[in-house]
Amino acid sequence: MNEEEFEDYRMHHALAMEATMRIFFVGDLHTPFMRQDCDMLKENYEVHLFDTSQHPYSKHTLIRYLVDCSEEFWNMGKSDAVWIWSAREHLLPFVLMAKLLRIPAVVNVGGWEIYNHPEINHGNQLNPVRGYISRWIIRHADIIVVPSYAYVDSIEKIAPHADVQVIPNFIDSLWEEPLPKKQPLVVTACCSDTARLIKGVDVFEKVRYSGAMKIVLGDMPRAEYIAILKSAKVYCQLSLEEMFGISLVEAMACGCVPVVSDHGALPGVVGGTGVVVPYGDVDATEKAIEKAMEMSGLPARCRSAQFSKDRKKKLVKELFERLP
Repeated sequence: MNEEEFEDYRMHHALAMEATMRIFFVGDLHTPFMRQDCDMLKENYEVHLFDTSQHPYSKHTLIRYLVDCSEEFWNMGKSDAVWIWSAREHLLPFVLMAKLLRIPAVVNVGGWEIYNHPEINHGNQLNPVRGYISRWIIRHADIIVVPSYAYVDSIEKIAPHADVQVIPNFIDSLWEEPLPKKQPLVVTACCSDTARLIKGVDVFEKVRYSGAMKIVLGDMPRAEYIAILKSAKVYCQLSLEEMFGISLVEAMACGCVPVVSDHGALPGVVGGTGVVVPYGDVDATEKAIEKAMEMSGLPARCRSAQFSKDRKKKLVKELFERLP
């Protein structure tokens, strides 16, 4: 078999596998990026879904929750792989069932599971029991998926022999849409009061810059949110931690010049198309905004196109091809 024949064979084998592969997906479909991933998988694979948002988990509902999980045993048994979105404690039953059934378990780590920030009371590792369970899940999954290279080292400290794959999150094709004229507007985004400290909103609000209006975008209709991003000149993501930064990528796709902290995945996502500042440095942030006001948002918009659905589908397909 020559090289060309082998490549044809490999491609046909991959297509055949893709057409018949059954994925057991566990995730919270109220969370946009988890819902996106589930819908993406459905485009190419047969997906059986366990939506954790429909199965409340608390100390008061624990027995009912465990019964709901156990009822999925046979459905999981008919699957070729399990995709578990998050390594939080309530997803432990699915990892255990996958181990019992000897089905490959892919665990997508979102960040909270490995965070430990006592200064702002943030992260699952602050709780000894929940933190231990998250670490156990990470150590016993067949493949760990993270959305950025910034956290590969963090995962490997928890599980030195883990198979860690970097598969970025994706956005819709906002970069294909026309943009209105940019306004002297600087924005950041935070969807809840509990996320303000981790997202650096406190830093953003301390910034004094007279050359533009500043807005913190909260929970609002999607169309209104995107319209503001399209008209804004600068988008700030000044987070203490950020596993990826989907809001940042959306802003870049809308032509905003990014100003980001030097923590987590943010510098890698921006990739030289914006300005990186030391976390918590208000003076440096003010100067960065002034600089960003003179920059073009086109490079950031072009870079955002790297975080597409097609790219993620390709990386997921390659991951599945490697499964035992």
